[in-house]
Amino acid sequence: MEPLSRRQRDVLSILEEYLQQHGYPPSIREIANRLGLTGTVSVVQHLNALERKGYIRRSKASSRGITLTPDNVDWKQEQLPGVDWENSFFQLPVIATTYPDLQEPDEDEAIELLSLDRFAKTSGTRFAYVVQEDAMRGAGILDGDLTLIQPYRGELSNNQIILAWLNGETLVRRCLNEQGFLRLQPEHPAFDPIFVRHNAAGFHIIGVVTGVFRKTVCQITEQKELS
Repeated sequence: MEPLSRRQRDVLSILEEYLQQHGYPPSIREIANRLGLTGTVSVVQHLNALERKGYIRRSKASSRGITLTPDNVDWKQEQLPGVDWENSFFQLPVIATTYPDLQEPDEDEAIELLSLDRFAKTSGTRFAYVVQEDAMRGAGILDGDLTLIQPYRGELSNNQIILAWLNGETLVRRCLNEQGFLRLQPEHPAFDPIFVRHNAAGFHIIGVVTGVFRKTVCQITEQKELS
């Protein structure tokens, strides 16, 4: 790959750090803010240079449509022949609101994009939903987590965790069949179970939770050696 200028290395470092902390790339405006710039023109120029030199790939459809080109491709191909490392990442739209017939969000419905390695992709997953309560804390799903969602296709196994729409409210719950009803079971003592018929008005199963991602920021405190 071609060498980078100092400013291009700064932009690449921001991309790498942001992806590591958040799981999705920064917007052009966020990169400019990190660089202390008031405008975005020079950021776009640096991104164009990084793409031309092969360090990143960009999607024109989104300001966050940036993926890093994997390093050491030749070594990885030697270890795992046949894997397309150049295209080993994909992006899922992240949403915070739902509606009854939701299958796959439109681009303008996404509040951000979640960048994932394709090896982490669960078959059928189409989007991620931001959890906005602690009802499933006992199952390891916390307020603010991103749940990966496979759209509901009419089949549901007992005890699966689902994303549901109930009278305008979005719920993440464990779904249990119970004497003709569906029991939407929370995993937190502060929340009560909900009983609802499968075909009840105002109730829709949107999808099945196939995975959970949590944004974490690690803070490293420098320790000075005592003399």
